[in-house]
Amino acid sequence: MTQRLLNFTVENTDERLTPRAGEVVFGEFLKAIRLDRLCNRYLPASQSNHSYDPYTFIQPLLLMLHSGGRYLEDIRMIASDKALCTLLGIKRIPVADSIGKWLKRNTEDKITAMEKINRILLKRYLSKIEEPLVVDIDVTVIESHKSIARTTYKMFPGFTPILGHINGGYVIHQAFRAGNIAPADHNLAFVQQCESQLPKDRKIHYLRADAASYQAALFNYCDKNNITYVIGAHLDQRVLASIGEITQ
Repeated sequence: MTQRLLNFTVENTDERLTPRAGEVVFGEFLKAIRLDRLCNRYLPASQSNHSYDPYTFIQPLLLMLHSGGRYLEDIRMIASDKALCTLLGIKRIPVADSIGKWLKRNTEDKITAMEKINRILLKRYLSKIEEPLVVDIDVTVIESHKSIARTTYKMFPGFTPILGHINGGYVIHQAFRAGNIAPADHNLAFVQQCESQLPKDRKIHYLRADAASYQAALFNYCDKNNITYVIGAHLDQRVLASIGEITQ
């Protein structure tokens, strides 16, 4: 069909098309870092000879989340995208129910394995970074209406995991938290957990955080361990008075 007003032509094609071309790049990245080998080596394998290997569950989950999926049922978006599966060489994708059951089995073992995989990838990442290490910590809010969700400080039900990012965005550590856990709870312990993920020859030089981390225990720890910190504060009368006492 020739368009008379605009200079383009519409034609039929038998080629498979995908609306998720960006996921091809992400999928190739996962191959490049050999995530399949790491997952199949460290994640617990099923006892059944007829079951999928761990990466068969992990890969479509990552692609689904990266493309904006929010629920396990959204795995259908990846399974039905034949062009994407062909380009990435994906031959089998478990259904949502199977993925859910896999996630619920040996949960603690899976968490431990994922932390080990993250430390391996972190070590690779740090090998290319020569500048001092900067850690940013902050709570993120995930809205959820599951029965175990609790009311967050945003006044809707969900969860409030805390994340630690290092030098430009790499997640060095995370702690999943119930929605009713205050953002200020256990922040010093979390910073120490972030430190424990680092190789022995690397240390945190700078820490950035918002006012939830305005805590004497955290300040004292940073001072003791030569960590320069930039932490926000609520500008109440006491803080303003302290600022006024600063001399040049």
